[in-house]
Amino acid sequence: MGQERIVSDKEFAEICKRFNEYKVEYITCGAFASKLHGIERVSRQVRFTTDMDFIVKRSKENVKRIKRALRDIIPEIEELKLQDLKQYRTTKIVSSKYDIDLTSNLWGVDYEKASKEKVIKEINGVKIPVMSIDHLLEMKKDSFRTRDIADTFWLTKIKERQKEPNRKSTEDDYDMER
Repeated sequence: MGQERIVSDKEFAEICKRFNEYKVEYITCGAFASKLHGIERVSRQVRFTTDMDFIVKRSKENVKRIKRALRDIIPEIEELKLQDLKQYRTTKIVSSKYDIDLTSNLWGVDYEKASKEKVIKEINGVKIPVMSIDHLLEMKKDSFRTRDIADTFWLTKIKERQKEPNRKSTEDDYDMER
């Protein structure tokens, strides 16, 4: 297994850029989704993560696209099979530089369900499909992990803030290019 290290916003954007170029059907979930919804801005704390989490469409064609997108930077991706996405809740792809979690269904939220409410955010000019706050809360609500409890608290605050009648929303409430 690769050595745990903090994933940078730039590295994350590069993986998403590759996914976009190869038309991978994916939605960002986990820590980067929380970050893209603005938890760092609202909490005034940095949200670190050591991996990248994606819900992906479970299809033979999408697995081929994932492999094409990543094969030159993560040779281990060649081992990925459609059966992995069907059999396991999460398929972990680990290399010396990257730790990527691919899932097709997490706590009752699959790619199709997540697609209906996804939002598009942007990092370094890369458009990224992001799981909605409601679906993130649904996924994290029963977790006992400290970071998920914190994410749930701050995502709830963000959701409440978005409902404020006089709130002026900005084009992009969160800017990862600081």
